[in-house]
Amino acid sequence: MAEISREQIEALFGRWRVAIDHRDFSAMRDMLTPDARGGNAVFGVFEGRESVLGFAESKWPKAVPNDSVWYAIDGSRLVNKWKETLPGDSPSGGPYEYFGISEFLYDESDRWRFMYGLPDVPGLMRAHARWKADGFAAKYPDVYPEMA
Repeated sequence: MAEISREQIEALFGRWRVAIDHRDFSAMRDMLTPDARGGNAVFGVFEGRESVLGFAESKWPKAVPNDSVWYAIDGSRLVNKWKETLPGDSPSGGPYEYFGISEFLYDESDRWRFMYGLPDVPGLMRAHARWKADGFAAKYPDVYPEMA
């Protein structure tokens, strides 16, 4: 196995972040190995690039910024703490946001072979409940249609 540099992993992560920001699933597809595994603690693990992308396209919230708060790299592993902020200005102040941690495993083919997210589900539920109570679920129905 070839030596993997931190710069290689950071470059792939940078491209991944751009693809997430633009919801560019075609670019994401190109950054996963054909046999990639991925998912999260809520929906489970998906086997194979197409299955992982199907999960991402159908379950990731629409129009919600996913910002990297910090990341750490150890060998071929990248761990990222992220936050997502639901749209709308809270009348009580403060954003409608929640956090999570994701793990990625880099493959020497310059793709991810594994990605798994651990969202703060209680934090998501609290943020969503406030957001919904303040009338934003009706204003932004595409964000979490299954939670409307």
